[in-house]
Amino acid sequence: MAPYRGVSRPVITAAVERLMDCAAARLGLGALEIRRRNLITEFPHTSVTGVVHDPGSYREAMEAMARVVDFAEFRARQQTARADGRWLGLGISVFAERTGPGTPAFAARRMVITPGFERVELVMDPSGFLEARIGSSPHGQGLKTTLAQLIADEIGVAPKEIRVIAGDTERSPYGWGTFASRSLVIAGGACKLAAATLRERLQAVAGQILEAAASTSRSATVAPSCAAPISASRCGNWRAPAITKATAFRRSPKPGWRRWRPTIPTAPSRTRAI
Repeated sequence: MAPYRGVSRPVITAAVERLMDCAAARLGLGALEIRRRNLITEFPHTSVTGVVHDPGSYREAMEAMARVVDFAEFRARQQTARADGRWLGLGISVFAERTGPGTPAFAARRMVITPGFERVELVMDPSGFLEARIGSSPHGQGLKTTLAQLIADEIGVAPKEIRVIAGDTERSPYGWGTFASRSLVIAGGACKLAAATLRERLQAVAGQILEAAASTSRSATVAPSCAAPISASRCGNWRAPAITKATAFRRSPKPGWRRWRPTIPTAPSRTRAI
């Protein structure tokens, strides 16, 4: 048992799961069996409302839970307890949390639209150490760790070689904020875009140094060999830009939908074009 933030999702899920249990009772099926028959197993899956579901291990997660709980053993304890006048219950809940407000996938739900974007700046020094400056603001949910892992996978370095900077008004870019399960989707997407751009630039440098095609270069091990930071170094005739930036902009909701039109602050004048 653990706490869960109660913003509509638990209440809605409880109602849906209760309907599933009622249907199981009328059809003579077990609580697990009716869910086995109805959980999505083929992806991508388009729901009746038009939302496309990415691959997920819904049934596998439920089966893993069932093995831990041991339903047969619990049912035996349940009957023994009832004979003693004690009522033991066991509930099952399977749901997908909506995330990423501002994305086209979120807008497809045709609910109130929350727009937004995030920006990420990546800088690599001569040692190969990376600094990621993000506009989103972590507050204990492990965002820095996760973003570092995304960047590391995209570029090919270890997560421990990446430092994520947030909340620094002098260095961090402007961001939309941290709310409603959006940071990993929006800021994570921006991190992947920025990391992919930086990887291409590193491969170009490595290709010139090794006199090989950029597609066959190992960027993380070769590019940082210059004697100065990438922002000022010259490797052959190629000059690397100071900062690799990526901004994750998402489409606006379709006309006719309810919208929230916020006032967007002007970006800081210190922003540099590349």
